[in-house]
Amino acid sequence: MAARPRSRKHKDLPPNLYESQGHYQWRDPRDGKRYGLGTDKTDAINEAVEANLMIYNLQNKLRLSGQVTGGRYYDSW
Repeated sequence: MAARPRSRKHKDLPPNLYESQGHYQWRDPRDGKRYGLGTDKTDAINEAVEANLMIYNLQNKLRLSGQVTGGRYYDSW
């Protein structure tokens, strides 16, 4: 059975990032542990995206910024 879709209010959040009463939390999909990210939405989204990249082993993928600047390097954040 598929999970219930996110509400309109939270559709702009990346996977594994949740908001409750103005506070943001990132949930580790491997063990379900939650980590508090504070109340700043922009910082929380950036941290969640970075954590998701690390979890799903995408941090060594060729980045768009490398392609645009003509470099052939891998950005490891």
